[in-house]
Amino acid sequence: MASGSLMVDQTRTSYDTSHESSPRAINSPASSPMGAGESSTPPAASFITASPSRDSLFNQQFKTRDCSIVVKVFEARGLLEARLRKKEQTKNNNNKSFKRAQSLLTEISSPNLMQFSDTTDPYCVVQLDKQRHRTRTIPKKLNPFWCEEFTMEAQDPNADKMTVSIIDEKKYSNDEVIGKIVIPINILKDQKERELWFPLQAPNCTKKVPQLQIRVDFKPISLTDPTTPGHIKWKVLFGKNISSHSTTPINGSTNGADLGAPFINWSVRSKKGGIIVEEEGVSWQKASTTGVEQVLSEAIDCINFIVWRNEPKTEAPNNSAAALSPQSRSRSSTNIHELAKLTPDNKSRSFSSASKSPPLPSFKSSFPPPATLQASSTSGGSSSGSMMTSSGSSESQGSALLTSSTDSTGASQAPAGWEPVVLGMGSIIASHIDTEKPSDVWICLYPNQTVENRLGDVRLKLKYSEEVVLPLKSYGPLLEFIQDDEMSVINILGNISKQRETIANILIRVFEKTDRCADLLRRLTEQEIDSTDNPDIIFRGNSLATKSVDLYMKLIGLPYLASTIGPLIKKIYVSKKSCEIDPTKLEKGEDIKKNCRNLLSFVKKMASAIMGSAERCPEPLRQVFRAIQTKVRQRYPSDEVTRYTAVSGFIFLRFFCPSILAPKLFELMPDHPGMKTTRTLILIAKTLQNLANLVEVSDCKEDFMKDMNRFLVDNMDNMKTFIDSLASPVAATSVGDQHNTLARAELVNPISLEKELACLYRQLIKQKEDMWEDVNTGNNPQHLETMQDLEGILAKLEQEVNEAILM
Repeated sequence: MASGSLMVDQTRTSYDTSHESSPRAINSPASSPMGAGESSTPPAASFITASPSRDSLFNQQFKTRDCSIVVKVFEARGLLEARLRKKEQTKNNNNKSFKRAQSLLTEISSPNLMQFSDTTDPYCVVQLDKQRHRTRTIPKKLNPFWCEEFTMEAQDPNADKMTVSIIDEKKYSNDEVIGKIVIPINILKDQKERELWFPLQAPNCTKKVPQLQIRVDFKPISLTDPTTPGHIKWKVLFGKNISSHSTTPINGSTNGADLGAPFINWSVRSKKGGIIVEEEGVSWQKASTTGVEQVLSEAIDCINFIVWRNEPKTEAPNNSAAALSPQSRSRSSTNIHELAKLTPDNKSRSFSSASKSPPLPSFKSSFPPPATLQASSTSGGSSSGSMMTSSGSSESQGSALLTSSTDSTGASQAPAGWEPVVLGMGSIIASHIDTEKPSDVWICLYPNQTVENRLGDVRLKLKYSEEVVLPLKSYGPLLEFIQDDEMSVINILGNISKQRETIANILIRVFEKTDRCADLLRRLTEQEIDSTDNPDIIFRGNSLATKSVDLYMKLIGLPYLASTIGPLIKKIYVSKKSCEIDPTKLEKGEDIKKNCRNLLSFVKKMASAIMGSAERCPEPLRQVFRAIQTKVRQRYPSDEVTRYTAVSGFIFLRFFCPSILAPKLFELMPDHPGMKTTRTLILIAKTLQNLANLVEVSDCKEDFMKDMNRFLVDNMDNMKTFIDSLASPVAATSVGDQHNTLARAELVNPISLEKELACLYRQLIKQKEDMWEDVNTGNNPQHLETMQDLEGILAKLEQEVNEAILM
C-alpha cells in the first residue's frame, strides 16, 4: 500500500547487492489553510458548503503522501566515561611528543579543572537529512534519562537514514561524540511502533549498516488448544551491505564454495524468556533458496539472527599480542565462538513492559562451538540434519533447547588460515509479524559490543507513518459524521483506544481547523466529570479528555505563555544567583538564607506575572475552563476546593509548571538550561504547584521548602481569584487581542485538514474491530447504529484510497 515500496526479486540469492528503490511517489502541494476570518462556529454540514473558497478547496483534485517518523529518546546506559575515552585515545595515538605534552598538561593543570573535564555530561542529537533535534544535557551521568520526543518528515523512506548521536558536552573544549547509531528508515515501513535498545557504534564509523530482508511465515500456537503446535519458516530475500571481501574458493578449486559467503545463526526466544529454538551455521544458499523451518511449542517473543562469514586471519608480527592492529583486535573480539546467545537484557530500570517490544539483544553466554552441536546430535542418536531436544538447565531458564546439526559447507570448521567473523546481529519482534500471510521484514545487523569496543546503548521508541491523503472533498462525510451533536464515534473511540495521545492530537487539530474545538473539549470534560465519583482524582488520569485539553493548551497557548512568563524565564537563564535551599545540595560557601531570598523573589515575580494574565488568556481556553468549573459545581455542589483544583490541574500542572521546567520544549528558549538554572526552575515550579493545589508544603516531604509556606498561605486567595477570572467570560475590550493571539497561533501551528482526516481514517480502520467489540458488549442501540454508519463511510474511503494508490 505504501508508495515506493521495495520491489525485490524473490528468486535472487546474491548477497553482494546494492539495493535500488522504486521511483518515489510525486507529492502534490497541499491545499492552503483556510482563512482565520471565516465563520466562527459553523456546524459540520455548513462547513462543507458554506463559502466558495471552501467549495474550491474541496474540489481540488490531488493526492499526496505524508511520510513522517516520531522518535522518542528515552535513555542511554553504560556510556564510556570521559577518563576511559581519553585513555583509549592516548593508547591509539603513536605521537610520542603529543603524549609528553599531554602528560605535562595533566601535571600542571588544577585538580578541579581535570575533575570537571573528566565528567560525562551527555545529550542526544537526532538527525534526518537537514532536520536536527537535540535533547537537554544531563550532567555527570553515564546512564542519562531524557524522555524527549521529536517528529521529522521522511522524504525517501527507501533511502533515508536517521542518525542518533550521544554527545558529551564540554565547557572548555569542543563537544565530544561518544557514539552513534544509524537507523535506515526502510526497516520501519511496516508502521509498527518499536521500543528497542540500540548499541552505540564508534563516532568515526563510516561502514554502511548491513541489512537483511527476510520473508517470515509464522503460525503461532493455538490459544484455544495449546497442544496444537505452531511453526515458523523464514527465507532471506535480499542482503544489503554484506558483500564478500574475498571470493577465494575452497582448496583452490574454481568450482568450490565461496569462503566469503555468509552463514546465519538464529534462535527463537519464548515469552517466558527461554531460548526454544537455536540453530547455527545455516548457509546463505540454504537461507535464500529453500529457507529454514521449525516447529513451535510455545508462544514466542522474538527471533534473533547473527550473520557471519569466514575471513583470512590477520597475522600478528613477532607473535606479539601487543602488536595487533586495531583491525585484527576487532576481528579477534568478534570471533563467532566467543559470541553470546541472543537473550534480552531486562535489567534496565526503565524498560517499558507495555511496549510489547523487547530491547535490542545483549549477549550473555556463548553459542556452542559447531563441533559441540555435531557431537550432541550424534550422542542423542539423531541423524545428521535432524532436530533434537535437550532438557533445559538453569542457564537456559528452564526452556527446552532445540538445535540442528551444522551445515556441511564449512560452518562446522573454518579452513586453515581463516577465521569466522561476525557481520552483525538483529531481531524480529513476533508482534510485528503478520500471522495471516507471509511477512517481508527488513532488519538491521549491528555489531556485537565487547569489552574492548563497548560504548553503551541508547533506548529509542520509533514509529514511522505513511498516509495517502485524498482531496478534502473525499473526507466530507467523515468530517460531518464525527462532528455531529452527540459525537458518538469519539466516545466509542475514547473508550477503547490505547493511543489516546495520538487520537487526541488528530481530533484537536481537526476540530480547531473547523472552529469546533471548544465544543469537543466541553463534551469530553463533562463526560469525565460525570463518570468520576471521587473529586480528588478528577482529571488525574491520561484519558482522552485530559490529553485533548493538554494538547489544545499547547496548540493555541504558546503565544500567551511567551508573553506571560517568557521574559522572566530569560532573566533566570542569565542570572547567576543561586536559589538552592536543600542543605544537602549546597555548594561550598553558599548562604542558605540568601538563596531562600533569591528563590522567593523569583517565585513572587512568576506568580505575579501569571495571576495578572487572565485577560490575555485565549478565549477558547477560557471557555473550556468555564465549562469545567460550571460542571464541577453541579457535580460536587458541597466541594469548595475542586472547583479551583480542577482548573489549576490543567493550567498549572500541565501548562505553566512544565513550561517552567523545560522552556525549550515550549519554545520559550532556544536551548535547555544549565545545571544551576535547572535547579532554580525546579524549585520555582514546586512552589507554584503547591500554590495551585491550595496546599502548604508538608513537613515530612521536602521539609527544606517549608520556608515557602508563608508565601503560599498569603497568596491562596489570589490564586482562587485568578482561577475564577480564567473561568469568567472575556471582557469586550479584549476581543481584538484574542483574535490576534489566535492568528499568531495559527501561523505557528499550521493545520492541514485533509492530512489530519487521513490520519483519523487510518486510526478508525485500525481500531474498528475493538470499537465493534465495545459496542456489542455495551448494549447501546445508538452506538450500534453509529458503527453501522461508520462502516459505510470507511468502506467508501478505503475504495478511494486503493484507487489513488493504483494511479
